[in-house]
Amino acid sequence: MTPDQIRAQLGRILASSAFEQADRAKAFLTFIVTAALDGRGDQIKETVIAVEGLGRSTSFDPKSDPIVRVEAGRLRTRLKTYYDSEGLRDPILIALPKGSYVPEFSESGNPEKIAARPNIRLSILLLTAGLLAGLVLAGMALLPFHHALAPSNLIRLSLIPPPVPLSRVLEFRPTAG
Repeated sequence: MTPDQIRAQLGRILASSAFEQADRAKAFLTFIVTAALDGRGDQIKETVIAVEGLGRSTSFDPKSDPIVRVEAGRLRTRLKTYYDSEGLRDPILIALPKGSYVPEFSESGNPEKIAARPNIRLSILLLTAGLLAGLVLAGMALLPFHHALAPSNLIRLSLIPPPVPLSRVLEFRPTAG
C-alpha cells in the first residue's frame, strides 16, 4: 500500500460519522498518521503528541495531564466503531495498538473478500424483523382459540364457613359410656 492510499483512508475515516464532532480524535489521528508516513515514527511520543498534535503548551507534563492517554483510548474506540460500521469494507486498516502511539497500517484483504464480507448490522436487522414477524403470525394464529377457551356459561360457587367460632368446632368432649 502506498502513502497516498493511506492518506485516502485517513480522509475516509475523518469524514465518517464516528469522527463527527471529535476534533481531538481527528487531530490526534492526523498527527500520528502524518508523522508515521513522513518517516518520523520514532518521534511519536506522548509529549510530542500533546504539544504538536493536541496544541498543549511546551511545558506539558504527562505525569500531571493524562490527555494523550485518554485521547488514545478514545481514538481506539472510535476506530473500532468506524471499522465495525462504515469502514467494514475498507481496503486499508489504520490501527493504534495498545502500549504504543505509532499507528499500524494493514490491508484488510483482497477486494473480492471485502465485497463478500457480510454486513453484520443488516444480518441482525433481518433476523430481528423475522422474529417479530413470526411472533405476530403466531399471535394471529392463536387469536381464534382465545374465544373458544373462554367459558360462556360460568358458574361460581362460594363456600362460606359456619358462623361458629373455630375454638368450638375443635372442642373435644369425651362422652361417658
